[in-house]
Amino acid sequence: MSNKNHKLIYLYNIFYELGSTVAEVFSAVLLYRMGFDFAQIILFFGLKFGTMGLLSPFSPYSVSRIGIVKSNAISIISLIVGSLLLIMNQDNVSNYFLLTFIFFSIAGAINNPIEHMISALYINPEQRGKINGIVTIIQRATAIISIAIVGLFLNNAIILYIFIITTLFISLIPYKILVKNEKHERKYSIKEPFKHIFSSSFRQYIPTFSMQSFPIIERSLIALFVYVLVGDIIVLSSIIIVASVIEMIIIYVFGKVTDRSSKKTFFVATSLRSLVSLSLIFLNFTTFLLYIMQTFFKITNKVHQNVFGVLTQRATKEQVDPIIFTTSKEMVLCFTEFIILMLFSFTALFIEDRIFVVIFLSSCISVWIMYFKWRNK
Repeated sequence: MSNKNHKLIYLYNIFYELGSTVAEVFSAVLLYRMGFDFAQIILFFGLKFGTMGLLSPFSPYSVSRIGIVKSNAISIISLIVGSLLLIMNQDNVSNYFLLTFIFFSIAGAINNPIEHMISALYINPEQRGKINGIVTIIQRATAIISIAIVGLFLNNAIILYIFIITTLFISLIPYKILVKNEKHERKYSIKEPFKHIFSSSFRQYIPTFSMQSFPIIERSLIALFVYVLVGDIIVLSSIIIVASVIEMIIIYVFGKVTDRSSKKTFFVATSLRSLVSLSLIFLNFTTFLLYIMQTFFKITNKVHQNVFGVLTQRATKEQVDPIIFTTSKEMVLCFTEFIILMLFSFTALFIEDRIFVVIFLSSCISVWIMYFKWRNK
């Protein structure tokens, strides 16, 4: 597969990362600033993931009928609308709460399987660790710019509207070039991913994919945890930016390592990842320590994510249809996240901000379960 394909994937990630920051990084923080409590914010994410799980089968169905580009355009437009609603109604978002999470759900449900499809179709399995490392560097470099812009202009909606709309629409161009000759001889039905979840070839992976939900939940809410401690959006933005710069420098090295020795790296990544989660529980953080913690969290999370991704891609490469497999995987993740977050939301009604202890501890336990399940794969 040509380097041109890789460059187009890199270009897509630059503009998508620039435009998706409000949804990916600041959505929980914005909800908190609007007066939502922890239980309500966690409920928002639970409903979003649950809806994403239900809508995920529409991704291969849509791709096989109207193509990757048009399907991705639906995702991009949904992400734009959801982001604009969140920014537009910072003082009274409750009027648009339902619409906001529906648009975010549509965006994630269509986009996540498409990204897996692009990886399966246009990146050799032997190069995925390296390519993932490069993509991460690109994402972090562009995130630095995007987070700075969002942090500085959060109260200037017009600038953010223009920024989000422009960057996300530009992100459609690389995929348009990449898949210009795409052909889909097979037409997918909406029922296929549901059926595949219960197939004998897939059921063996469900426990591990379910465990992957805990680190994803932790990652989704870590910015809120930091914001609660510092109470300032500019300080939060600077902490994330510093962490992203250091992560960007380190991660490429680990990308190369994952290609050669994923099993050994998996143990190191799991150890460090769980250590960071435990530190979130037991350390009393000053602002300086938050800079260090966020840096280590981002590095260990991404390394662990990349290594586990490479291992699972290698172990499941014999699957009959990678598109249906990855869609079913997304559904399992989303449904598990929905169940977990509903429990966390109910628990947060009684323990409030101490719910973060539960989140961090469950993430720590889950990464070790994933390790012992996959260390010999």
